Amino acid sequence: MEPKRLLLLWLGLCLSPGIQAFYFWSPAPEIRMKPGNIRPLGSSITISCYTPLRADYFRLETVDTEGDVQVGEKVPAIYPGHECHLYQPSLRFEHGAGYRCLYNFEGQWSKRSFFKDLIISGVYSKPFMNITSTNVKEGSSVVFHCKPTKDQFEVWVLIKGEPDTENFVVEQREKDLEHQIEDMNPSHSGVYTCYGHNEENLYLWSHPSDPVSIDIIQKNLAPRYSPGIPLTSVVLALIALQSQPA
Repeated sequence: MEPKRLLLLWLGLCLSPGIQAFYFWSPAPEIRMKPGNIRPLGSSITISCYTPLRADYFRLETVDTEGDVQVGEKVPAIYPGHECHLYQPSLRFEHGAGYRCLYNFEGQWSKRSFFKDLIISGVYSKPFMNITSTNVKEGSSVVFHCKPTKDQFEVWVLIKGEPDTENFVVEQREKDLEHQIEDMNPSHSGVYTCYGHNEENLYLWSHPSDPVSIDIIQKNLAPRYSPGIPLTSVVLALIALQSQPA
């Protein structure tokens, strides 16, 4: 086939959504949760489903702790047809679940997105966390301790930064949490919190512990010697110049 015809065919594939869907077969969308997927009981959240291709409408599906999948209603796509938004103003216990989505274009369903968990925090009492030191020298180690104050937990989670499961540091299945980080460096600086929950419902968590902030004290570099003219030599040269007759 001539190069010009190949170019026209390629442009047709890029510009025609119908041909695009036919050739690339609707890739899986991405599910997003803002401002994060660990949200306090009674707070709000926006769940979005996004695809780089066009879509006519979307559908949200949830899975509970028993593994049962609930299929939601069809939601029209927002112009120009790449995403939809579902806003929940006040989260309840039953909103804790795994979420995924898919979209439909011209009668064809896409693949399903990966599951993303929505965690409801504030269901159980706040645990207590302490660490061996908050001002940590670079290269040293820190031990995190998290224990219950009232409710007992089977699973502990340590998080660095914003409350989101993408910020997991460690998850332990113990009566309390003890986690050591060795060879601390500036990337470990930040705010840490811990949560507790039980195996019977992985989506209902405790209040977060009081946050603990860690600052890494970097090692001082030894001063480098810069060769140059000694100060005494400069002073003597100036004195000699001043003593010369005009």
